[in-house]
Amino acid sequence: MRRIEIRVGAAYRHDPQLVLKLLEQKALSVPRVLNHPAPRALQVHYGDSAIEYSLRYWISDPMNNIGIVSEVNQAIWTAFKRDGIEIPFPQQVNTVREIPAFRSEPSAGDNPPVSLR
Repeated sequence: MRRIEIRVGAAYRHDPQLVLKLLEQKALSVPRVLNHPAPRALQVHYGDSAIEYSLRYWISDPMNNIGIVSEVNQAIWTAFKRDGIEIPFPQQVNTVREIPAFRSEPSAGDNPPVSLR
């Protein structure tokens, strides 16, 4: 037996209780995930772009763990898409401020340097 943990983020606008329930249901929908001990979803972190969740479940076939992880991940993605739950990605907002134009030549109204007077 082996315990697997995957992490996934969901946008802040989604009800955490709904996300937790969905994660556990999707793990149980994969035949190679064990029913006992039951899968457990936890809300673990408030990130910059998402609420992060951990899904922990047990499998009896550790040699095929990557295939089982893939099946669970696909089931979660499909359910999130179906239910309109967004998996956000980090975003940055960059603000560009206007910089006054640089003049290399003095304009007509500028006083010449003292050494040139």
